[in-house]
Amino acid sequence: MRRLFAIAAVLLLGLSTACDLGGGIAEPANVIGGNGGPEKERRAALTLAAKFVETLDRGERITPMLAASLREQATDDALDAMFNGFRSWTGAFEKRSAFAYGYSETVPELPPGRYFTVLYRSHFERGNVEERVIVAVDENGESVAGYSQSKRILYSDGAAPPPASQTPAR
Repeated sequence: MRRLFAIAAVLLLGLSTACDLGGGIAEPANVIGGNGGPEKERRAALTLAAKFVETLDRGERITPMLAASLREQATDDALDAMFNGFRSWTGAFEKRSAFAYGYSETVPELPPGRYFTVLYRSHFERGNVEERVIVAVDENGESVAGYSQSKRILYSDGAAPPPASQTPAR
């Protein structure tokens, strides 16, 4: 009986933290602003966002996934170099988890439309990163309309950096 209870507890814990959308993509448990958006579009957006960050991890061409508005700003080679440059400092990929997502029809600096924002916590050999992927959904399907990352750099000795007001010890 205890074993059955333990298995049930593990299954419930898994269901409370993320739901598998099919195809192995887990839906993050946290919904930004309480709006998860239409289910079919949400599944497609979460799948594209996961594919996008995994493609960046491998250093492969990401431009086919980008929105036309981004592709109009530079050549495919320049865009690939810029986006893949985000990985130049990180070292080897270790693990990632999607922790939140949300739906909105307005995103700063983007035209009105349907957008899903997906947030990831990613761990690399030389630092941890919070990644944000913005996926646009329109009559042509889904495309990546934005990407950013916030970095937390780990120093070579593993120690956190001193506060900005404190002079490093010599």
